[in-house]
Parts: sequence; C-alpha cells; structure tokens
Amino acid sequence: SEAARRLSDVLRVLMANSPGSDASLASLRQSLHLLSRMEARGHIEPPKAALAADLAFGFCVLYRGALPFDVSARLWQLVASAFAGSAAGGGSSSSSGGGGGSGSV
Repeated sequence: SEAARRLSDVLRVLMANSPGSDASLASLRQSLHLLSRMEARGHIEPPKAALAADLAFGFCVLYRGALPFDVSARLWQLVASAFAGSAAGGGSSSSSGGGGGSGSV
C-alpha cells in the first residue's frame, strides 16, 4: 500500500541520518500502529512481502535489534498479512484487500 511504502521511505532516511532518536522512534511507532490497524480493518490492502520485510528490517535497525513487544507484534501482523496476500495471488497487483485474517493486537 502507499502508506506502507511511505513509512518505509521514512525509515530509510532515518537509518541513514539519525538512527535511534527518541522523537523519531515515537512517531514511527505510532505510524506503524496506525498502518497495522488500517490494514487489519480492511481500509488498506496489505503491503507486498518485500515491502513488509523492508519495514521489519528498518525498525530492527532503528531500535538496534531490541524491538519493543508492541512493535514486534505489529510487524509480525504486517509480514504475515503480506505473505498470506501473496500466497493467495494478491501479491503482485492491487487486490481487494479484504479481511486478510489479521487479528488485532
């Protein structure tokens, strides 16, 4: 989704310029929660698998490998959704988004 791509772009910029700043981590954490809730409710389609992996990698780098539980759980949801979407054939073009089977955390 466009929202996931934009969040990934922000992560890349922060990884290059100011990894680990508390203010940026708090904003990114909020964005991740919002993205995950929107995807779980079917408001946006799940991210592609590669983009979900980029998001997970970016958060791991910024948190220096010590992810808070809530961040880890949200990333787990997004990655699982992305892989479920690509296994169902929705990974290469825009799909209806549907329920995706994601529970809330």
